[in-house]
Amino acid sequence: METFRSSFERGIGSTEGSGSVPGSKMSDGSGEQEKFIAVARQLHALIPPASEKIDMRVSATHAVQTSVITAEDQEGNRQSLQGSDEVDDAVDDLRAAMYNPGSGTWFSAALTVTAAGKADASYDYDDEPTWPFPVDPQIYATDLQAFPRDDAHVPEWLRQKVRDHEAGKTE
Repeated sequence: METFRSSFERGIGSTEGSGSVPGSKMSDGSGEQEKFIAVARQLHALIPPASEKIDMRVSATHAVQTSVITAEDQEGNRQSLQGSDEVDDAVDDLRAAMYNPGSGTWFSAALTVTAAGKADASYDYDDEPTWPFPVDPQIYATDLQAFPRDDAHVPEWLRQKVRDHEAGKTE
C-alpha cells in the first residue's frame, strides 16, 4: 500500500496551492498534486459546521466507483454524508493522474480532510477493493486495459478476474 501525507500552508479551502506535498511521491508533471488538492477541496466543502474532519473510503476502477463519506465532530460522533458528482469526478481524475506505466493505479483509497485544511491519503494499488455489490470481472479487465500493468505488477486476484472475464464468467 502506497501512502503519503500532506498539509497545505494556505489550507485546502483556499483557491491557492502551497507548492510541493511533503513526503509524497507526487510529481508535478502528471498533475497528481493538483488532482489531490481538487479532491481535498471538494471534500472540505462537504464538512458540516460542527465537524472537525471528513473521511472518505473509496473503491474504484475505470468504470465503477463507490465511496463512504463520514464527518466527525469533537466528541467523536460520526455522520454519514452524501458525496457529489464533483467529488466522484475529482476522484476519477486523481486515480488517472496517479497511474504509473507498468505498475498501474490504485483500486482503493482512504482520504481524511480536516476543517483546518489538512489532508491525508493512503492508496492501495495491490489488494482487491471492497464493494457493497457484485462487480463483474469485465470491469477489472477494462480497468487493466485503461491502466496497463507489467505482468509482475498484476496481483493474483486481478489475474483471476481477467481469466474469469475471458472465460465468460459473471458475478
